[in-house]
Amino acid sequence: MVMREEYTIIQKYPSMQDIILNCEGKTMTQISRLLEITYSHVTNVCKILEEQQIIGRKKVGRRKHVWLTTKGHRIRSLLMELRDVLKEGK
Repeated sequence: MVMREEYTIIQKYPSMQDIILNCEGKTMTQISRLLEITYSHVTNVCKILEEQQIIGRKKVGRRKHVWLTTKGHRIRSLLMELRDVLKEGK
């Protein structure tokens, strides 16, 4: 069975899902503190998400804020739906 690249990326970076679910409008530092992961890890994951056109980073003043793209909003909705389905199984 051949795994798709997007699937293996999420496996490699489990925090990617948390960043997608919690990043909207936050700075990289805020995301790092919220998820209790290093700033450099947030930067690396956000770079991948930006390359995949899932997020955009916009400089506001001296800080970079993270925003979901249209594709990112679709993925976020699917992740939230998946979490709801998994909660129903308990």
